[in-house]
Formats: sequence, C-alpha cells, structure tokens
Amino acid sequence: MNKLAKHWRDAATVILAARAPAVQKTSHGPWTQNYDFRLLMLKRSSKSKFMPSAYVFPGGMASEADFSNEWCDVFNTDLQKLGRDLEPLSGPRPPMFTTQSEDQPSGSIVPNELAFRLCAIRETFEESGVLLAKSKNHTAPKKDGSVIDGSHSNELTIWRKKVDADASNFILMCKELQIVPDVWAMMEWSNWLTPTAAKKLGLNAGRRYETAFFLCCVDHLPITTHDEKETVKFGWLTPDEVYEDFKNEKLWIAPPQVYELARIANFSKYDDLLKFSKERATEGCEQIMPVISMCTDGRLSLYPGDDLYPSNPDYIGDRDPPLIIDSTIEESRGQAKNLNRMEFLGLNQVSISHNIVPSCGHIAPAKTDTTEDVVPHASL
Repeated sequence: MNKLAKHWRDAATVILAARAPAVQKTSHGPWTQNYDFRLLMLKRSSKSKFMPSAYVFPGGMASEADFSNEWCDVFNTDLQKLGRDLEPLSGPRPPMFTTQSEDQPSGSIVPNELAFRLCAIRETFEESGVLLAKSKNHTAPKKDGSVIDGSHSNELTIWRKKVDADASNFILMCKELQIVPDVWAMMEWSNWLTPTAAKKLGLNAGRRYETAFFLCCVDHLPITTHDEKETVKFGWLTPDEVYEDFKNEKLWIAPPQVYELARIANFSKYDDLLKFSKERATEGCEQIMPVISMCTDGRLSLYPGDDLYPSNPDYIGDRDPPLIIDSTIEESRGQAKNLNRMEFLGLNQVSISHNIVPSCGHIAPAKTDTTEDVVPHASL
C-alpha cells in the first residue's frame, strides 16, 4: 500500500463526450473549432463541502463496493485478466493504479484499473442518470461507449436512488437487469492529485483527492437529469462554450478541468477524439500534482516538466510553504525555458503556458488568450 495515500482519498471521473451536430462558432474566444461533440458538465450544489457551485465532470470518491468480489458474478470472467486487458500496454502508471487503495477491502481481487472505472460509471449514473452499460449478452467492446436507454424509466429511477443511498446496490442492479458497466469504453486520460498548498491558501477545505480521469465517447446525446442533491444543473457544452462562460464569470471550473478542456479543444471532430483517446491510452499517464507558487501579481500552478517544478515535491504538505517568486507572472514566464503551468491573475483570469512535448503520447493544451505557442503531440 502507498503510505502517502492516507493523506488523500481516491476518486474517479469521466470526461463524457457525446456526438452531436456541429454548430457554427459564434463566440470570439481562442478556440475556433466547430465541434461536432458536446461534453457533460454538472454544477455542484452550493452546499458541497468540496468545490461548492463548481462545474465538474461527473465522478466522485471510490467505494469499497467498487472493489467487491461480487463483480465476478456480474462480468462472469477472470477479473484479474479483465484488469490486465484494460491496462495500458506501455508507459508509466500513476501510484493509484499500482498500489493498494485505502478503499480496497481485505481479500479483494478487483484490480484498480477495473475498480476506478466502475467508480466513475457508478458516480455518473448517480449524478446525471446516464448509465454507461450494456447487455450482459453483448460484452464485446465496440467502437464507442454504450448507454442503457430509458434513463427516465421508473425502474432505473428507483435503482438510481438506491445506488445513491448505498454504492453496493450498483452491483445488485447490474445483476438484476443483466447488464455490465461498459468499462471497455473508459479510456485512461490523466491523473490529478490535489496540491498540498490548497488549504494554506484557502483554495478549498483541505480535502485532497487523487483522481483518475477517464474519457468516454458515446454516439448520441443521452437523456440526462441532475440529482438535485450533489448536482443542481447540467449542460452538454462544447469546449469553447465552457471556456467562454468561465472567462466571462458565468461559471467556475477547477484548474484540472481547465487544463483538460484545453487539451480536448484541439479536436473538432468526435471521431478524431475517439481515435486519439483509444490510441493514447495504451501509453499510460503520469501523476500531476500541481505545485502552487506566488508571484507579485498573481499565482502559478506548476506542473511536471516546468523549469520551476521541484525535483522532490512535498506530497504531504508539512515540509514546504507555497513557493514565493519575487517577480510578475510575465517576468517569471520569460525567465524559464520549459513551461508547463497555469497562470492566475484572478479567479477566472486564467491562462496556460506550455511549450514542452507532452509525456505519454498526450496532446498539449490548446492556446488560451495569453499562452505561449504549444507543441501538439498528435497529427489532427
């Protein structure tokens, strides 16, 4: 078990992209694509202890139920082999995939690769009513993700409430309805760990999460309903619509969502995003723990590969205070050769500076209003 992991909780989220008609772009932001897909964004309740009122991708904390051996009866296969089939073929593995989770009960044979996908699918069903699953008789992977239609049926509505009350009911639901969660369509995308300086700077209540980000593409816009508990609003939006509303202070999204939106903004075509996510997922991903630094006119969130990113980051938060830089954000950018950072002049005044080749076959974030030129790692 990773001894550091006791300082945070494991979580999983899914960037859910649905094919939709392309609409001529009318905004004047930095991303000029006419996107033929939409992303599901959910607004958290103002009563949430973590990121209240923020717009997020669906997801949440892992549960013991995600590691239950009862999943053997649902998938009717060797879960260890299934986990290996889902695992990237090469490249680095984040610690949350290679070490025992705090949520994993003794005797569990469910591999992390499977459990965190189950977590993301379960949480998506709870929060939005979108059930990423398929009939047990049709378990062979297909090109994109499967959605069980009829999210507003009385049967699924009842099950949704049961699953929200007790995560283990997700297993019972799958058994009774003879379905399996579509874990094959969940492409490993990134891995984020909450920065240690967040509490010291008053950026959240001190809760820290290591989150597996998956990307799943579905070929239509599924029926969606927020749960009026954890989430109070939903929207199927193009990447530029989310960014423009964020910049104009109509909504707020956390830095990892900004960064991942900027990566996805490179793709205007659903098929290109689907193809890239499947091919790239075989190369693994690195853990991203932002390191916060304070400049004279704002703050930086530094990511691996940036010249200012420490060689030995403080994962616990009891060693180093936030880094202080005696220069402006612009001056700091000019003093570095390798850039991988987010720059904050205000809560919604955010830009990304990135000029390194991304690791693990990933793609660089698309240019925002004030970013440096980026180096994409894909041919689009």
